[in-house]
Formats: sequence, C-alpha cells, structure tokens
Amino acid sequence: MHIFLHDLNQAYSTGQLTTDENSLLRYLDYAMIEQQMSMTAANMFWLDILRDHKIDHSLPLPFDRYRLSDEHRTGRGISFSFDFGEDLSHDFLSYSSSHGITVEQLTLASYFAFLFKLTNGESDLCIGMNTNGRYKEELKSMIGMFVNAIPLRCQLDPHWSFHQLVEHVKDIITNSLKYSYFPLQRILNQYPNTIKPAFLETSFEFQSYTSKSSKNEVMIGNARLVAVPFSIKIGEDEIMSKFDFTLTIQHDLDIDQLSCTINASLDLFDRKTIDIITQRFHSMLEQLFNVEDVQINKPTHELSLILSDEKFLMKSMNNTQVIGVIAIEMAGGVYCPLSPRDPKHRLHMLIVADKKSIAIGAPLPNYKCTILDEFSQPPAMGQDGELLVGGVGVFAGYLGRNDLTTKSLVEVDDEIFYRTGDLVRMDSNGLLHYQGREDHQIKLHGQRIELGEIEQCLLKTSISACVVIKWDDDHLIAYVQRSNINEEQLRQHCQYHLPLHMIPSLFVLLEKLPLNANGKIDRKLLPAPQFSPLTNIDKTDVIPLTPLEEHLKCIFSKAFHNESPN
Repeated sequence: MHIFLHDLNQAYSTGQLTTDENSLLRYLDYAMIEQQMSMTAANMFWLDILRDHKIDHSLPLPFDRYRLSDEHRTGRGISFSFDFGEDLSHDFLSYSSSHGITVEQLTLASYFAFLFKLTNGESDLCIGMNTNGRYKEELKSMIGMFVNAIPLRCQLDPHWSFHQLVEHVKDIITNSLKYSYFPLQRILNQYPNTIKPAFLETSFEFQSYTSKSSKNEVMIGNARLVAVPFSIKIGEDEIMSKFDFTLTIQHDLDIDQLSCTINASLDLFDRKTIDIITQRFHSMLEQLFNVEDVQINKPTHELSLILSDEKFLMKSMNNTQVIGVIAIEMAGGVYCPLSPRDPKHRLHMLIVADKKSIAIGAPLPNYKCTILDEFSQPPAMGQDGELLVGGVGVFAGYLGRNDLTTKSLVEVDDEIFYRTGDLVRMDSNGLLHYQGREDHQIKLHGQRIELGEIEQCLLKTSISACVVIKWDDDHLIAYVQRSNINEEQLRQHCQYHLPLHMIPSLFVLLEKLPLNANGKIDRKLLPAPQFSPLTNIDKTDVIPLTPLEEHLKCIFSKAFHNESPN
C-alpha cells in the first residue's frame, strides 16, 4: 500500500511518475522467476521442521464450544486490546536492545510462553505468521500480492528459562524467514489428506508503524487522504474473524510504545473468555519484564496466568465459607440449588436446561485445598489441575514404604498435602468442579482427552459396563460388556455425541469385563485389540460412478485377485 500511495502522491504533486531499474519489473515477471527458482533446500527445510507434527490437530486452547465445520461457522469474532503503557513498553524494548534481539522476536517468544501456559502445558506449539514475501531488493518497489503464510513451530522445554526460550525462538524465526519464499501451498502438498492446516487457526502478527509519516497520506490539491486500518464489522461490538485466535502486537515508532490486540472467533469462545485471556497475557508480560521481579530467570512452567483478584478468591476458598453450605455439609448432605417447593415441571425444566456441572463445593472446616498442574504450579481459573487436600486428616505417610509416601504426599508452603489424583477446575466463584481422574486423562495427537467422558457417553446406550483406554500412541480402544448393540451402533452413537478426536478407533465386545478383587475393572487383564484393515470398511457394495472409479476398481481387483463385482 505504501508503494501505491507513494506513486499516487508523486503523480498528483509532480504530474509525472519517475521509475528506476527495479520498477521495470512487473508482478508477472516475479511469478515467472518464482516458478524457475530452485525450491529443493526450502522444501527440505519445511519437511524437517514439520516432521512428526500432527498438522491437522489444533492447539488445545480453552474453547467454550466444540469446533464446527467451516460451512457452519458464522465468521463472528470479537477483539480485546490493551496498551503496554510507558513503563512496560520501556522495560520490554530495553530487554530487546540489551539482548540483541528484535522486538518481533521478543513478542513471538512471549506469545509462545503464553500459549504454553494457556494450553495447560502443551510444549509442541505450531502457529501461523504472515511474511511480506519481499525477500529481494527488486521486489520492494513492486506492487502485487507477496504475502505468504508460514508455520512457526516451537518445541518448548518447560524447564527453560525465558532467556533460553528467547534464544530458541530467535533461531526459529531467523531460519524460517530465510525460507519464507516457499509457497504455503507447496508445504501443504506434502499433506494431501489435510483440508485445512491447524497452525493457521492460531496466528501471530507484528506491526510497526509511524502514524505521523507522510507515507500514510496523499495530498490531492488541498485535500489530504490518510490510510487507516480497516476491519469488517457485523455488529456493534463484533467483527469478522476468519481464524480461531490471533494475537497482534503493534509498535508505534512515534511514541516508542506497544499495544496488543487479541481477535478470536465467537463460534468457539465466549466474550468473557477472550476478555480474561487478554488480561492474563497482560499480567504475564508484567511478570516477565518487571525489573524488580526475578520471574524471567525462572523456568517457563513457573509463569503464572492467575490474575490478582483470582489469587484473593483462591485464598479465600480456604478461609471463608457460605454458612448455609457448611451447615448442609456438616449435616451429611449435599448442597442442591433446587427448591422442593417449586412445581415439578419447573424443576424438570431447570435440570434439563442447565448444562453446567454442579460444583463439588469448597473444603470443610480444618481442611485446606490447593490445585496444582503437572509442573506443581497453580493453574489459572478455568484450567484443570490436580486436587490436593491438607489439614487435620492428612496422614504422616506409609509405614516402611517411602516410595508410596513420596508419590502420595507433597509439601506446599511448609504444609503436607495429599495428592487425590482427582482433576478439578475452579470457577469464577471459587467453587471446584470435578473433571475426572488424572490417571484417566490422556493426550492423543496433541488433544487432551478425558476417557471418563467417552465412557459416560457409551453408558447412555443399552450397555451395562465399558472402559476406554489409550493403545500405543495412536488409538482409543473401547471395551464394552456385550449387550444387544453392535459395534456400528456404538460408533454412530459416539459420532453423534462426541468430537472426532474422541471417537474410539475400535470397539471390543466382551461377554464380561475382567474385575479385580475389589470389584473394579482390571485394565491389565483386558485383551489386546485385534486391528484389521477391514475393521471399518462398509460391507455393502459400492458401484463405481465415474470412468476413473471404474478404471481404479479394475486395477485393484486384478492386483488383489478380487473378482467381486463391486
């Protein structure tokens, strides 16, 4: 745009347009040059960068809704912004200059650290970034579409300090920009079965600008035209959002300060969620670049996304209680927010309409609770963590079994806490919601999956018992106690109620599930699954519809000596 505005301004002010040797090239010439370029080195680079990466699996951001297919998405989005302010901008830019890295590299490292915490410890992060594509001098004065999106993959070590992460990101972006001329489509051609790469859904942008620069304006007679940013609004506070989550950092060179904007899809997030996420990013930046804080030298996993008001709420969880709830619990009951005086029809309507889980409440008197993630750090509100219980009822340890004692008890702030193994999530009111067992939560293809959720879905059919396990690193296997339902019906039920990544690869029907001495399902005695290439093939005949399909059918029939007509 600057090139166009410069030429337009020159043409109106002087009546002519000067050219140089570089401007003799046209966009068509560039397209032909690009087709003749050797892409071997770039192709090998991107293949190596994305090796073993699941390109079609999105980052596990704190979505409020399951993902919809593109044809069902509305495109509605929301943006929240904040200014770094004079102090934070100064500290941020000082760190950049003193460590010999660009502001863009530093903001990208901060973004990766934030995504690591926001995804509850996902260490293999891959996002998209647009490059200007003008990697040669002769392209800088040419008008045309040169922007190219590239993947930036950061395999982060949670024990790195922020300094180490910055150096790693510096290498990533330096090497990636070197081969940024390689067209995105040619990267995607290596993945023919992927319709849309997931890394484009979580993107990063860095913009530096001078609002007072003459490059942004054109004088036509006495009129002054100024270029301003534009976004498509579809409501009073809504904009178009093509991607799931985009973070943009802007550097105003006139005042030497920075600002941040987070744009997210309302098809996946609530407004409140994005507002809180924006506050968390602001809070993390203040932790990192506060000169009086030593957080920047600590391991990345010790960064906190907890806001100040949430810290107070978490502390008050152990100090204060709603008297009514305490009375109910001490009487041996469970708090239920439904009144027996209401009509049955209204009670039924409230139960059916309310999809939220009922909180398990807060700790009893003389007990304390805390929540820690896999790195023994308190998670932010809305994130899962293991429930630890402390107080008068915690035992001293297992007699003669130091291994079990070390596994079950942990010291937090000079107090002993028992690790329950239960995963919980704290809501904005300071109440805890049960999310399942830690030993039953797995990660498959980059997605965190609660096996109990799949089991509960299956139990809504006519079966009496089931168990779901992870097999190797690629499959979910559902063991089902046999009833009057077959594998195909179970699969259809899961497809209707669960997202694709939670549907078991195989359903194993057993007469009876093996039990241990305590009457619980013994997972160690479950038979190994028998995989077959024909497991999921539809048994009905499929008639070729086109000459190409007919030709392929003949080839494979001959190759496999299959004389079946279809």
